[in-house]
Amino acid sequence: MYILSVSTFSLNSSFSLLKKENNSVRTVVEFNLYYNDIDNQSQLNIFPYFFKLVKEKMGIDLKDIKEVLLLKGPGFFTSLRIGAIISQTLAFVNHADLYSIDTFRAILNVLFYFYKDYVGNKSDILVVIKVANNKFKLAYFNRYYFDKLGDISSNDLVYSVQELARKDFYEKVREYSLNNNLILVSPNLELEDQWELENVGVNFIDLRDIFTSSNIAKASFYLNNLTKEDPISVNLNY
Repeated sequence: MYILSVSTFSLNSSFSLLKKENNSVRTVVEFNLYYNDIDNQSQLNIFPYFFKLVKEKMGIDLKDIKEVLLLKGPGFFTSLRIGAIISQTLAFVNHADLYSIDTFRAILNVLFYFYKDYVGNKSDILVVIKVANNKFKLAYFNRYYFDKLGDISSNDLVYSVQELARKDFYEKVREYSLNNNLILVSPNLELEDQWELENVGVNFIDLRDIFTSSNIAKASFYLNNLTKEDPISVNLNY
């Protein structure tokens, strides 16, 4: 059985085809597009090429895609809509199961899956998502938030989100950085933001290279904390 995984929460877009067999998920093909290479029109145009590659070059019938995973935000408005339209349409046409995951939860999933030692009672974690050119969303988790794997995988995971402009974002990071064990995690901060964080002296994990659609799928199916959606109606979180 094949899975389509779509992540268009920002202009750093990723979509992949995976195969699920024997309780494992492996990547068949993946496209990753980065901010400097792409705009929203390019995001939309690349999908037909991707599906053509899957069908004609790899010999995989698109009807064999029986599960679709969508990253539903927070993120850039137009980018999220593009990913949702593609995901919902394919799920509807194929009568496939459509699953979604919140961007914050997906970041935690990937963080646990690849940086397991950072999730636990050693450090506080500040998760940051850039949602517009000068706007950021933050979620703060103290070191005691995750006592065990079940806390992360639980669908009852609750956290508060702050939305801040760039100046206020830097000030909030300085406030949180008074805790020497703080780790800031983000998949889409630009270089200028990273340089500013270095000046603050915060520990930073850049997930840009591993926060891909295939890794989101592998971590999320492993932790089993996805939400089943109706392809007709998905509520995105901008």
